[in-house]
Amino acid sequence: MQYTISSEKGIFFTSAALHAGVITWARVLPAPPGTGIVFRRVDIHDRSNLIPARLDRVVATDSCTRIANDDGVSVSTIEHLMAALYSCGIHNSIIELNGPELPNMDGSARNFVNGILGAGKAEQGVPANLLKILKPVSIHYDGAFAELTPSDTPEMEFTIIFPELASGEQYKKLELKNGSIAKELSDCRTFCTIHQIFGLWEQKKALGGTVDTAVILTPNGVLTPGGFRKPDECVGHKMLDAVGDLALSGCVISGKFVGYKSGHSLTIKLLRKLFETEGAWEIAPADRELATELPGEGISFKSV
Repeated sequence: MQYTISSEKGIFFTSAALHAGVITWARVLPAPPGTGIVFRRVDIHDRSNLIPARLDRVVATDSCTRIANDDGVSVSTIEHLMAALYSCGIHNSIIELNGPELPNMDGSARNFVNGILGAGKAEQGVPANLLKILKPVSIHYDGAFAELTPSDTPEMEFTIIFPELASGEQYKKLELKNGSIAKELSDCRTFCTIHQIFGLWEQKKALGGTVDTAVILTPNGVLTPGGFRKPDECVGHKMLDAVGDLALSGCVISGKFVGYKSGHSLTIKLLRKLFETEGAWEIAPADRELATELPGEGISFKSV
């Protein structure tokens, strides 16, 4: 079934924005069945301030995912909140925000997931739509690739390779059902190197990042206090980003995603190639059996 947020008042989040560095806020509100996820820029009054979280609205994938409407009103760094909504099984929501970038919180999706589950979900009596992968589609670039293949259960495999850093090579496989995304991936933070930070600062990006909201890697270890939250935190975060980007399909994906050294750009290009490939996909309501294994089914605040 489709779900939305239970609380009419919504769920409020605030922190520094990752790239802009300014304090920003977002409020996740309920929405009727079939709405999907839609962002509403409350600071915009002279043109449309609604931005649907859909693949056709993606305008940039450099360092984060940014979407925009036909009037050029945009919202960026949406991937962690999108992953949280997807992992909790929230299909419909209006998300108000007071600027062009979402709050970064702790650099993961943990705060978003806890807020959503703490507020509760409302069943809406309409089946959720599944995007079924019918044949393999892949995309390759510069030694990296991303792939979607048919599978009886939603699942993901991901590999990252940074031999010169403390993260090294990491591989993780996960079935994306029954709360597994929220339990296994939601607390995995953004990671980067010292050299990447300096480069981002020169581009006026990552101005709101801190050693507490990112795993900062060096050849000799981790600068972030406390180190990794879990040994596979880095690959877990790449998977979390991929979940958030795949959610822009507007459906729950019934298939297997494989990522190898891939990121936002390849995931978005893969989705676009999928929809352009005849016979590679179909959208259908989830039947009763499949509905019991969707990402947010059976999940509760106490289980995360």
